[in-house]
Amino acid sequence: MTVTKNMQKMAFFCDFMRCVIFCFVVLQIIIDFGELYMIELLTDNHYDTIIDIFDNTKERIMIISPFLSKCMANKLCDCVRNNHLECYFITRIYLEDLLSKVNSIEAIEMMIKAGIKVYAQKWLHTKLYLFDNNVGIIGSANFTSGGFGGNIELSLMASNESDLINQIENKLSPKK
Repeated sequence: MTVTKNMQKMAFFCDFMRCVIFCFVVLQIIIDFGELYMIELLTDNHYDTIIDIFDNTKERIMIISPFLSKCMANKLCDCVRNNHLECYFITRIYLEDLLSKVNSIEAIEMMIKAGIKVYAQKWLHTKLYLFDNNVGIIGSANFTSGGFGGNIELSLMASNESDLINQIENKLSPKK
């Protein structure tokens, strides 16, 4: 019986050492790459997350959202003006959306005056937010106060995934 217990202890120790070695290998890979690639789930933290990303964006923002509100457009305009950013915004402009106030012509005008390049796309349903080819958010949240605060929304945020973000941007960027 002692031989069996010793063998069990030795097997446990070997499994433990394999885990330790695996952790060191993973840590070394992370150190070698110099970055941690990450995908994060966003649920009730959309607003705080987007404001934090606005504050840290250095070059470019691209947003695709069928609906937008003045409140969120104002935040975007401030960010673009204060940080001298290039910004593209793709939305849809349907009369019924404007009349029912799920979309805001005032917000669109405000963005154009701030130098944001605004494009309209029929049948748009995508909600996508790209920042500096470094951070991307895709999910259910429209660029509205409800989408970033009051509604139940679900999105994925990819950080340090420049290959993926470049593919998305190349696919969905407005054609010049």
